[in-house]
Amino acid sequence: MKIHYLFPALLLIGCASSNPPKVDVGTGPLPQKHDVPDPASVRTPEQLKAYPVGRYEDPDDPDVMHEGHTVYRSETSPDWNSDPNAPTSLPLGPGEMATADPAQQHTALTAELEQRLKQENQLLQTTYEQNERLAQEIKTLQADQQHVLLPVPPAEPPVAAPQPKPQTDIPPQPSPVTTAPSTQTWGQWFWSKLHPTTNQKDK
Repeated sequence: MKIHYLFPALLLIGCASSNPPKVDVGTGPLPQKHDVPDPASVRTPEQLKAYPVGRYEDPDDPDVMHEGHTVYRSETSPDWNSDPNAPTSLPLGPGEMATADPAQQHTALTAELEQRLKQENQLLQTTYEQNERLAQEIKTLQADQQHVLLPVPPAEPPVAAPQPKPQTDIPPQPSPVTTAPSTQTWGQWFWSKLHPTTNQKDK
């Protein structure tokens, strides 16, 4: 029977002896404010594109026509931006740090491409020097041209037009068709054809 009396007493003693921990708010470091980065540098937004659609017949029901409207389509969905955009420091050893800046990194060129670029640079330099030399020669020629008068070629006599060849004395050929003299009338001509002898006697 004594155990029954001891049990609540032990519980009361155990509860009374537990001290709650004290929290000192003023002694710990305050949380630091972090700059909020640009959302585009953390996550790429989705890209929407609008497509205007005209009237069209419903493919399921030919008795239904849809009015023209705009259709919006998500071309790209939002995604995390995994491209590094801030320089990072890497420890290489005691006292040595390497900084990798993605904004200033360049892709390594192949040996063939470097050789080609050198050849093109040399060609451009040669072309530039030739242009400068030709410009100097043009200037000297223009200066000399002002002091030198070129001889004027003598004027050639005008070329005469070809003369027609003189005609030789060839007797004119009689025309095969004889025409009546213009002084005769029709009746006189007809009478001379009927009576040729009388005309010769009259003459």
